Amino acid sequence: MKWISNVVTAAIFTTISINSLPVFAHGPLSKPLYGGVVVKVDPLEIELVATATTITLHVMDHGKPLDTKGVTAKLTLLSGTDKFDVVVLPAGDNRLAASGTFNVKKGTRVVGVVAVAGAKPLSMRWVLP
Repeated sequence: MKWISNVVTAAIFTTISINSLPVFAHGPLSKPLYGGVVVKVDPLEIELVATATTITLHVMDHGKPLDTKGVTAKLTLLSGTDKFDVVVLPAGDNRLAASGTFNVKKGTRVVGVVAVAGAKPLSMRWVLP
């Protein structure tokens, strides 16, 4: 009878251990390659690089650069009480970009919708460091 209680105890601890492990869809989040902030919305990882004059999105699909031909994105920058909408357009390779004057600073929140041709739009958000 003691062995039954040992098996039950082992099963409980195994279940607790397995359920407490972090789960990543297709692996952990990549580190920024371009000095920005990375978010993952399966299957894409999108790195936002924001300066006072440019906003750039670098798009990766399962760790590989995604050709942005046919990709569209709309971003909303929220900085304090300021709200500013930006449309970023394909800029070659795996980039989408926009130029202008942007109020970006530490803590600026960016909400985006990215649409890849043939797939439903993906919503994401970043917070600038």
